[in-house]
Amino acid sequence: MPIDHDGWAAATPAEVGLDAATLSELDAFLRQWPKRNVHAVVIARRGKLVFERYFRGRERRWMDWSDEVQFSPTKKHDIRSISKSVTSLLVGTAVSEDRFPSLDSPVIDCFPEYADLRTRKNERITFRHLLTMSHGLRWDESRGWKSQANNERQLLEAVDPSRYVLEQRVASPPGTAFNYSGGATTLLAAAVAKAAGRSFDVYAKDRLFAPLGITDVEWLSFTGCAEVAAFAGLRLRPRDLAKLGQLMVDQGRWNGRQILPARRRVDDPAHERGRTRRAVLRIPLVAGALPAQRSRPDVDRRLRQWRPTSFRRSPARSRGRHQRVRSSQPDSDRDSQPARDACCD
Repeated sequence: MPIDHDGWAAATPAEVGLDAATLSELDAFLRQWPKRNVHAVVIARRGKLVFERYFRGRERRWMDWSDEVQFSPTKKHDIRSISKSVTSLLVGTAVSEDRFPSLDSPVIDCFPEYADLRTRKNERITFRHLLTMSHGLRWDESRGWKSQANNERQLLEAVDPSRYVLEQRVASPPGTAFNYSGGATTLLAAAVAKAAGRSFDVYAKDRLFAPLGITDVEWLSFTGCAEVAAFAGLRLRPRDLAKLGQLMVDQGRWNGRQILPARRRVDDPAHERGRTRRAVLRIPLVAGALPAQRSRPDVDRRLRQWRPTSFRRSPARSRGRHQRVRSSQPDSDRDSQPARDACCD
């Protein structure tokens, strides 16, 4: 049942066209899955909460692993790079309020304090390039976490994160290639804070979280400074994360109130030319990049074994109507061992 003042309306599966037996099978499947490390499952349909289950597991705050804990409706969870998409939502909000610079304006123009870093190449990078991760900067988050060549680690530990990002060399013309980068999100958040005249997390609270009734929020700071790490530091309750999904489904509305502007697409030339291999989430006004998707054979095998009877169809009926759902959650979110190198995907 919903928590008081939570904002979610509850419904039975049948009331929203779901099969209760299928959900029961899902519940049983998750509970018998050895080493599943699934922490929470929340299902909403037609704007109503119909299913939620919570389990025990280990979690991280940056690279520090916790002991095993019991997750619950009231326990916040590390959401890692989903923070990037939330940042993009807030850029869209600032754009709709005519606070944010033109998406096609040079990023460096927004940061006169870094005029010494301006070059003929980086002045071609626009906010649209940051949003679509086609900035052209030399940036590598694939190295081991202990490597000094890992830009993500250097960013996390930077005393001045925005300066660190702008110091990077331009490796390719902006708009021609996709390159996943927490640095791009860092510059977007800094620009939002400048445009809004308040810290990024305060703007997020005022314009997104409070209107959604999300009150239990934590946004971790960079380890090298007190600035919130917009690219990965957000922690939310699973129910509240589901609210953001519902917000997207309802074109920016929550419980009848327009919270965000209606959906509009930001074109990604690199993506349209087939050069992008990572998912891009289309959101109001802007595009938020999601983390790299790596196949997990063990997860895929387990999911293929779960075939609720109500989902089974003859090949003829199924053809063209359903695609196999595959789990591609990154290892670093799934794996319960602290030896993993990745920080924020």
